[in-house]
Amino acid sequence: KIAIVEGLNPVNSFHPGWLDRPGDPSRIVSNMRCVAGSPCAPAAPSLAASHGTLVSWVAAGSIEEGQSSSYTTTDSRLRRSGVASEAVIFYYAVIVGADVFNALINAIFAGVDTVNMSFRILNCERECDANFECGGLNGLLRFAAAAGTLVVHSAGNKHSPSEPNRCTVGYPGTRPEVMSVGSVDTFGSTDYDAANLSDTSSRGLMNVGMGGSLSQYIPTGKIPVVSMAAPGVFTLYFDAWGSFGAVEMGGTSFSTPVVTAAAGLL
Repeated sequence: KIAIVEGLNPVNSFHPGWLDRPGDPSRIVSNMRCVAGSPCAPAAPSLAASHGTLVSWVAAGSIEEGQSSSYTTTDSRLRRSGVASEAVIFYYAVIVGADVFNALINAIFAGVDTVNMSFRILNCERECDANFECGGLNGLLRFAAAAGTLVVHSAGNKHSPSEPNRCTVGYPGTRPEVMSVGSVDTFGSTDYDAANLSDTSSRGLMNVGMGGSLSQYIPTGKIPVVSMAAPGVFTLYFDAWGSFGAVEMGGTSFSTPVVTAAAGLL
């Protein structure tokens, strides 16, 4: 079970790639809108290929069982499918921190394994501050971890080569309970061993308070914020009308669901 929490991006749930096989029920089992701090409520699906739809596709879209007649070989189907092709998706559209709080509560009690957050929360946009708190989320993130739910957050795309030492990872990716994911530049190649971090992928060291005997392990008072990096450039995405177009998308928004889905499988 994968939760996709998105910044007010509706999900297109009509694509045949959300079905295990033609005629089966959709694997998007919950499509909720959690806004204005109100409890989550069912939302109308979109007909567009929104940011949240594309993120969901990387995590769990699939045409491996012939859902699209345009692709007939195993390789062509696999290359256009997501990481966890049998997963079910709980989708939440949110805006501010109170909305995220409600979405996470809903997802935790739905028993999701992993939560994907490929956006910045509107009123929580603080970078690399170990003491930052927003909308009660810090305590809820600790609760999620204790409940066995992994929250995965995009590091962001705010790194500048001209300021290589500036820490640019956004909240809540800076929280120790959250896995923050950077982007590997896979444009034109899938040689991951030779690939570098994307120029724009947020990164950096965050100041932390460390006293007593533990200070020997972090003598500079800084810790790395990004937990992991994953492929971040994709082509041949889902389009609005149930087929695929040769559109290139990139950034930590799309490397994050690779990790979210892989962690769910593990």
